[in-house]
Amino acid sequence: LVDGDEGNIIITQDATGSRTLTISPTPKVINGGGGVITLTGTANSTDMLSYTYSNSVLYITYGKNYS
Repeated sequence: LVDGDEGNIIITQDATGSRTLTISPTPKVINGGGGVITLTGTANSTDMLSYTYSNSVLYITYGKNYS
């Protein structure tokens, strides 16, 4: 990542579900998430992360359970 990078990451659970995601460097997550992103665990569910990288900090907002 370099300063100014922005983008979206779409995460879709497989048929088993309950998969987790690890992001490095530890992000700052909207609403004080303490760097933790809790994905929707339902099989075949889809979440989307939007990120901005600025001054060596990865900022993330996310939407859950798109249908």
